[in-house]
Amino acid sequence: MSSSESLPAEAEPQRPPVPSSGESPRPGTDRDELIRQHRELDDRLQEMARRRSLTPEEQHEAAVMKKRKLALKDRIAALTASA
Repeated sequence: MSSSESLPAEAEPQRPPVPSSGESPRPGTDRDELIRQHRELDDRLQEMARRRSLTPEEQHEAAVMKKRKLALKDRIAALTASA
């Protein structure tokens, strides 16, 4: 599986839609939702880190989750700075 391919639909985490960076966020609620998603990803990554080994698919999933977590962190910081 190349890095440009996505995971099968059942492996993708089901999350409510998050506004794109071009949309104006609602104060408070979107930031809280981003924080919740960030914590959820952190918990899942910690769980994966406790495993003895990961399959190639799990390694890819972990890499995708780390990138998503960093993107969430940046959006949380931007919302916090603009508040």
